[in-house]
Amino acid sequence: MNIPLICDILAEKISYLFSEVRPHILESEDKDCDNCINWTDVIREGPLQAEQYNKKYRFRLRDRREVFEMTQFDYELILSGLPRKLVYPETYTSDILAEISAIDLLTSEMRAWKSAAAEITKNIEDSLNRLTERLNKLEDLDVPECLLQEPLVASPGTSMGNGTPCRGSNGAPMTRSSGKKRRCEPDLEA
Repeated sequence: MNIPLICDILAEKISYLFSEVRPHILESEDKDCDNCINWTDVIREGPLQAEQYNKKYRFRLRDRREVFEMTQFDYELILSGLPRKLVYPETYTSDILAEISAIDLLTSEMRAWKSAAAEITKNIEDSLNRLTERLNKLEDLDVPECLLQEPLVASPGTSMGNGTPCRGSNGAPMTRSSGKKRRCEPDLEA
C-alpha cells in the first residue's frame, strides 16, 4: 500500500548510527539476500556470539544461515546498549498487526464492491434482455407506411426530418416502429 511501517522508518534511522547502511553479508546460500537483514535485526538478537577476524566481527543470527560481518565500531556500538534503547520489540509486532487489520478491512470492502458490481452487471443484463424482448415485440406490430420513411431514431410522434409529426388520414399524429411495411393507423392518445 506504499505506506512505510514504523519499523521500516526506525530501521532506516538507526542505520545512520552505523558505519554501513546494513551489516555486510559474508556467506549466503541465497543470492537475493542483499537486503535480508538490517541493523534492528542485529540489535533485537540480544547478546551476539561474534568472532573477531582482522578488526571485523563475524556473526550469525539465530534464525538465519548467513554469516554477517561488521566493523569494530559497529560491534562496540551494539555492545554499548545505546541502539537497543532505540528499538522497541513490540513496534514490529504492532506494525504487522496494524497492517493485517488494514488488509482485512480493505479485502472485505473490495469483496463488497465486487458483489455490488456483480449485482449491477446482472441488473444491466436483465434490463438489456427485457428491452430486446420489448423491441422484438414492437417490431412485430403493424407500423404505418408513412413512418417507415423516417430515420430509425426519433422521438415518438415527431418526424426527425422536418420536426412535424407524421399524421394519419384523420389528422391524428402517428407513432413509428421498425422498417416493416404496415398500414397507417392514427395514434389515438395524441
